[in-house]
Amino acid sequence: MAQKQVLDFDIDDALDEVYDPLADEGLDDDDELDFPVAGGDNLKLQESHVAPVPEHDVRPASVRIAELFNGMQARRKTLLAILKHCKEQQPVFDVADYIGVLKERDHSVYSANDFCNLLERAGAIERVDQDGEPYREVELEPNIVVVDGVEYLEPNTPPPAFWRTTQAGLDYAQADDPQAQIQQIFEEEPIYLPIYKQVLTMCAESDGATAKALAKSIDSDPLLKRPRYYSSRFVEKLNRAGALEWAGKTWHITDSGLIALDSLANV
Repeated sequence: MAQKQVLDFDIDDALDEVYDPLADEGLDDDDELDFPVAGGDNLKLQESHVAPVPEHDVRPASVRIAELFNGMQARRKTLLAILKHCKEQQPVFDVADYIGVLKERDHSVYSANDFCNLLERAGAIERVDQDGEPYREVELEPNIVVVDGVEYLEPNTPPPAFWRTTQAGLDYAQADDPQAQIQQIFEEEPIYLPIYKQVLTMCAESDGATAKALAKSIDSDPLLKRPRYYSSRFVEKLNRAGALEWAGKTWHITDSGLIALDSLANV
């Protein structure tokens, strides 16, 4: 019988280094496995394997895009970054590499292909060819090559594909207003303004703030006793609104967060 291994586990290290602040809500581990990353091997899109957009959803793109963003709040910043990156058409391989960089902070189980397909289905981005025309799948006959009198079939390379943000996607990205979202949070929860101020103040330090430090400083606050809340709840809200960003081990305040912090000067 195989012996079980006992692994050393340090809770402090777990809080600082393993904490995944951007995990999708409402998904358990089995759900997330529907989108395996496979060690990063599937981050690159294959130009010849870009699935066509389903045509059954006839709702306006603006409606579908809003629905996508509302349903993926934890991935909101990544989706917006993709829309802005593809304002000018970008090769699919380059977009995959760009999303790979985004995923260094957004530890999502969604691959680059997943993100792009979701945005395409919503009508936020579109596939185009080198001339900016709609990309059309073509079946290419293989080339016949002769080597030492023997014929071989050599596959043809399909024309390159590009991702480009649609007008509906551009409109949505332009309308995104982090300041308005942050202020809405403040207006909805005025009793917790001291908590939001403390979180923003700690994250405004040059080295940012770890999840452990935030929890140690904030979780015992009397305001969070009834109902029982924890610092992570307020960090998540600020992150999704664009006031905070995760830098691998620490939370850092954004420019929008600094403006929000100034608005709490009298709190």
